Amino acid sequence: MFIQNALKVKNNIWRYALGIFIIFIFIQIGSIPFNIAIVNKVGLEVAAKLDPYKMMTILENSNLTFFYTLLTFFVGFIGFLIVIKYLHNQSFLSVTTSRKSIDYKRVLTSFSVISLILFFYTILSFYALPDEYIIQFNLNDFLILLLIAVIFLPIQASLEEYIFRGYLMQGIGIVVDLKKSLYHVIIAILCAIIYMKFLYFEINFFEILLNILAFLLFYSIVIFTMDSFLVSNKILKSSIYIFLYEIFRRKSTPLLITSLTFGFLHFYNPEIMKLGSILLIHYVATGLFLGIITLMDDGMELALGFHAGNNLLIALVVTADWTVFQTSSILKYIGEPNVINQSLFSLSIIYPILLFYFSRKYNWTNWKGKLTGKVK
Repeated sequence: MFIQNALKVKNNIWRYALGIFIIFIFIQIGSIPFNIAIVNKVGLEVAAKLDPYKMMTILENSNLTFFYTLLTFFVGFIGFLIVIKYLHNQSFLSVTTSRKSIDYKRVLTSFSVISLILFFYTILSFYALPDEYIIQFNLNDFLILLLIAVIFLPIQASLEEYIFRGYLMQGIGIVVDLKKSLYHVIIAILCAIIYMKFLYFEINFFEILLNILAFLLFYSIVIFTMDSFLVSNKILKSSIYIFLYEIFRRKSTPLLITSLTFGFLHFYNPEIMKLGSILLIHYVATGLFLGIITLMDDGMELALGFHAGNNLLIALVVTADWTVFQTSSILKYIGEPNVINQSLFSLSIIYPILLFYFSRKYNWTNWKGKLTGKVK
């Protein structure tokens, strides 16, 4: 039922494409204060060459950097609200859940469970490996961090969830009603994959826009060529439509696409630069876990609570020089991380336990139908 909520709103393919672009623009606008602060600190020429890892330390004030980072998501969330209201005529409730109202008890339950797990895991790790941690607690800095985190981190986590487990999950899921558009969607995805091989990301906002325009030109050329070929092959064209329709009408398709997209968009996180691309498996698996609990529960409440609790505990309790959130937390990890062990702990212990707990608490049934069944 959750995906079907999008069938009741303005759901043209172009609206979702334009919506993502608008949200992207708002995120870029939100990053302007951070970029200005960096330019004022090191100059325009040096700022243009900074990688994401150095950007998080260049201001030499972790709380200020943390605020600027989360401000980007705050502005992006405003863009998201504008998109669903004015572009899709969709209520905030319908993009959140299939229930009659948002179940905040579910949000609090998921938030509390993951917070407790991460808290006790960190405490046990601290006492088991004391040489790999240092206590850096400073009351004044921590109180400022606490204020910033409590206000802005839930918004940051919510924006990611609403884009992937809400907006895109629903948008991709209801493409089943637009058979001919599926062909264009697939070509656009393939073009994006090919184009990303040659795309070099810059801090400069105008260069990002030029890359987008270049991609649209590339896509137009490819789609024109394909259309010209398929005009004389009507049987093949019809077969392609039917094949894509059968794939996209399954709930597993938006689940997998949003999970992969969520994971690979973390490619430029400092953690990836430090630990290697293998960590992407963890991010993709996390996206898959969040997508599963969203579909099984017919709403995003559990995913929202999980994401907010995870990020808040990490920001407040422990940090490291190579994490995306480098904060004035209580502890700082100085050891050499074992990405395989940490990922296996989440994938083989935490996520299965949470799935079992949620399924028992909320009486989940018909797993196959909710995860791989057809969108009707």
